Amino acid sequence: MLLLVLDNDVHPNPGPHEFELSIFHLNARSVRNKISYIEDIASESSIICITEKQLDNNVSNFDIVIDGFSSDTFRKDRSCFGGGVLVYASQDICVKRRQDLEFGSGELIWFEVLIPNFKLLICAVYRPPGNGTNFWNNFDYSIEQALNVTSNVVITGDLNVDLLTECNHRLNEIIQLYNMTNVIKEPTRFGALLDPILISNVNISIDAEVIQVDRAISDHDSTLVHLKIPFLNKKSYTRNVWLYKHADFISLNEEIDNYDWEVLLNSTTDVDDMSERFTHKYLEMIQKHIPPKAILVRPNDKPWFNSEIRREIRIRNRLHSVHRKTKTNHALIKYKFQRNKVNNMIKYAREQFFLSANELVDSISKTDSKAYWSLIKKLLKRTNSSYNIPPLFELKRNGIQ
Repeated sequence: MLLLVLDNDVHPNPGPHEFELSIFHLNARSVRNKISYIEDIASESSIICITEKQLDNNVSNFDIVIDGFSSDTFRKDRSCFGGGVLVYASQDICVKRRQDLEFGSGELIWFEVLIPNFKLLICAVYRPPGNGTNFWNNFDYSIEQALNVTSNVVITGDLNVDLLTECNHRLNEIIQLYNMTNVIKEPTRFGALLDPILISNVNISIDAEVIQVDRAISDHDSTLVHLKIPFLNKKSYTRNVWLYKHADFISLNEEIDNYDWEVLLNSTTDVDDMSERFTHKYLEMIQKHIPPKAILVRPNDKPWFNSEIRREIRIRNRLHSVHRKTKTNHALIKYKFQRNKVNNMIKYAREQFFLSANELVDSISKTDSKAYWSLIKKLLKRTNSSYNIPPLFELKRNGIQ
């Protein structure tokens, strides 16, 4: 234990810890030309499930990529005129498709979130109104097999059953049979609750909500559930940077010129020791004339994020916590107002970022190479970790020629 602690890379008390995993669902009524909207409203979720995506194999995954999510999406296509299921997973988590739990005629996708010492199976499902007995029999068996793997099962999607009024439906029998809980309590489409989120272990559920969606996008509202998962997760870290704008380069150069480097280097015959002494002395000079600063690096931040958006997000999260504790209507209204404000701010900041990218690239490409590559690096943050998406494609997709 002492050796591990002295190694300075292992925490003496590493856990267990918990982090939130959020699952977003929307019946998109065709995902075409709606990727930007989905990205704005759902980008902070861990998993995005889309039903009625209405795509076929003529549309590649690259055409529907979402920033911060793997381009290796899970899909079950029907046609470009109806149906289909699409699942995005954040680059921060690992997922594996479980086709062994799916059945051929069903528009559903099962996948496992790969978490150490914790099994979680999630199903994204769409049931067309015409699917009857055969679908429910297969769906019943599919859930049974999933629960044989783990007691932590989450089902989200559009089942086209109004759980507010249809109390004797086969879906209710399945929910009761497997002791599942629907955590969505509000209507999701014209007064009907068609898009439930079913959870087998309600103890992992922190909160669930219905999010109003622009009617130009879909006639369904979206749903969101937050789960607490035991896991060690570090999303941000600190690093030291040099504040070159405040550097005194004249004094630094003078000290470097006047120092007797020969004496320092001749004080030892070991090359490694010589290199270490030189590095130590050089950094000592640097620190005297170039002020350092510790910064917090957030790898998951979008390039258009700023301190104002982060501040509003912190306010939103505090209001969310208050609502979870009090469960009052007043707290819910304040939280929803702040949530919508944050979504609108993110959307506006994102649009402004890409609108100005062309102008910035043109203005600095020949005059300031450092600023040019800094901007290119920000744009390339949209590149997925699994596939290298050409920057030109990404710029065109966001309206930049």
